Amino acid sequence: MNVLLVGSGGREHALAWKLAQSAGLTKLFAAPGNPGIAAHAELVTLDVRDHDAVVAFARAQDIALVVVGPEAPLVDGLADSLRDAGIATFGPSRAAAQLEGSKGFTKDLCARAGIPTAGYERVTSLAEARAALDRFGAPVVVKADGLAAGKGVTVAMTRAEADAAIEALFAEPGGEAVIEEFMTGEEVSLFVLTDGSAIMPFGAAQDHKRVGEGDTGPNTGGMGAYSPARVLTPALERQAYDEIIAPTVATMRAEGMPFSGVLFAGLMLTPTGPKLVEYNARFGDPECQVLMSRLEEDLLALLLATATGTLADHPPARFADTAALTVVMAAEGYPGKPVAGGTIDGVDAAEATGAKVFQAGTALDGRKLVAAGGRVLAVTATAPDIATAQAAAYAAVDQLDFPTGFCRRDIGWREVMGPNTGSNIFGGITFVLIIVVALAAVAVMIYGRYLKQRRLAGEKELIERREAAHVDTVVVEPEAPLKEEASAPAEPVDDAPVTTPSAPKTKAKAAPKAEAAISPKAVAAPKTSTAAKAKTAPKAATVAPTVSPTVEPTPKAKAAPKPKAAPKAEVATPTASPKAEPAPKAKAAPKPKAAPKAEAAASAASPPPEAAPAPASASDGDITQLKGLGPKLATTLAELGYTRLDQIAALTPDQAADLDAKLGAFQGRMARDRWIEQATLLVAGDRAAYEAAFGKLG
Repeated sequence: MNVLLVGSGGREHALAWKLAQSAGLTKLFAAPGNPGIAAHAELVTLDVRDHDAVVAFARAQDIALVVVGPEAPLVDGLADSLRDAGIATFGPSRAAAQLEGSKGFTKDLCARAGIPTAGYERVTSLAEARAALDRFGAPVVVKADGLAAGKGVTVAMTRAEADAAIEALFAEPGGEAVIEEFMTGEEVSLFVLTDGSAIMPFGAAQDHKRVGEGDTGPNTGGMGAYSPARVLTPALERQAYDEIIAPTVATMRAEGMPFSGVLFAGLMLTPTGPKLVEYNARFGDPECQVLMSRLEEDLLALLLATATGTLADHPPARFADTAALTVVMAAEGYPGKPVAGGTIDGVDAAEATGAKVFQAGTALDGRKLVAAGGRVLAVTATAPDIATAQAAAYAAVDQLDFPTGFCRRDIGWREVMGPNTGSNIFGGITFVLIIVVALAAVAVMIYGRYLKQRRLAGEKELIERREAAHVDTVVVEPEAPLKEEASAPAEPVDDAPVTTPSAPKTKAKAAPKAEAAISPKAVAAPKTSTAAKAKTAPKAATVAPTVSPTVEPTPKAKAAPKPKAAPKAEVATPTASPKAEPAPKAKAAPKPKAAPKAEAAASAASPPPEAAPAPASASDGDITQLKGLGPKLATTLAELGYTRLDQIAALTPDQAADLDAKLGAFQGRMARDRWIEQATLLVAGDRAAYEAAFGKLG
């Protein structure tokens, strides 16, 4: 049979491409068509507003079916004129096309039929519109009550935006508008074929109305789409058919204006279920491109059954399980005044990738393809999933040479990122936040690895430093050398520890060139000339040099357990410094464990009311452990008998205050809690945390 296709956009190119594949097609005509459609149909110069001319052409060419693509001829009643002439036509009557032609008509029908939709008010003057805005507040939706090529809707987030929208609508006499409640949720396009009685599901898609990436900028006719829209679950689709589509078709038939053609419902998937946003009386553009790419049926047979009222006899339409995605390339200036005449090259290269380039606003300038409208091309690809189809579509886009064209680079982002990741208004914000959170997570992961590496490196360095400082004999403190000033034997003092300046008979190694160190469990010796002798295990002794005359006694200290004596060393008797100041009489320190068959030397310290950790000899920890506190402070602490970090870290506030009083000049430079915290971090081996708080550790 011969078929006439009315229209010239990307939607009509997709319909022509699919109709041309039908086995029942003899010849396809298109009026007026475009250069892309010309590959599938004979282009005809017809003024579709001249209904008589269209009817005459149809009769002359023995047209069996007229397919009306765009909405304007339908609202103008072209389908009525053709049907009156006995020519089967796919498309609704003028009365039924009011579902798209008048927003107010559709809203009123929803109210009569109980169809879920946003609350609304119809207004016919600026004053009425302002009063309605007072009642709705912001955000609010302002719609022109008439055809607007998909651009007559303003989603006003503020009252100022809403005022500007209504002022523009009522700038000329005769304006009408609908003020609507603002709805939130995912927006989706649902299609059905109906002959006025039977209803056949015909797929779903999701388009991108806003001109800018992230769903920003003004509304357009559509910058891209993909199908299927998985956000419309089978349960939601069934609910939409039962509560929205079926009541609409039944009400239109009952009121004497049956709808025949494709009914395109724009739905908002709100938290309370699907609600109708608007109706369209034709295939969507660019949704038609993705639907035709997935359709596995004879399109001509389906459209003819719809036009002749036999749709119920036709099996359901079948769609491929694959996904389809289309990217619209528009001319600069769109959706305002687009730049016309821009050259377009690379269509063949783009289609060589496997994509299909549907043409919309194109024309031929001689033999060159040029832009002749706002939306110019729709680059469409199919794949097993949306993400792969998206990549394929953009690969084809990149083959095009269209200097005055542009496109969004995020078509399909909702499906790629996952369902319910954003709403029609706030989707862009959600998308940006997802990216920011993802980048932040990566940054945190990288920084965490960096800190872990620093911590491990610090622990390794600390271990190496400890290993380097470890010896098998007593370590003599190199930072506080104390010269021996008297060699005369000292008288024994009760409970005083035994100190020895040297060990001539020892077989153990001693730290080189060191003359004195503090006894492991001793306070400064009192003014006496005699030191007590001590018994020890055979071939074992603790070596300790003379106490410096400048060392002050450490008050309030309990004796700490004495470490094991160095092996294979003999006992030597020390000489106390004649100028050392006396310390209070100390209680005997607990007797430590000794080597087998050995007796430990006694040690003592001054009894305190509140004990602080006892000073320790260099054998308990090298002064290099304290260097993180500063070399001068470390030396002073060592002179007071504190050489291990854990001694400093274990101080209670009262004990620290007591010790702090002895630091003199250091009190003003470093608060007590600061150097205790430093010591604690160093003991824990947390080099990264130490350097983050106090600077690089030397």
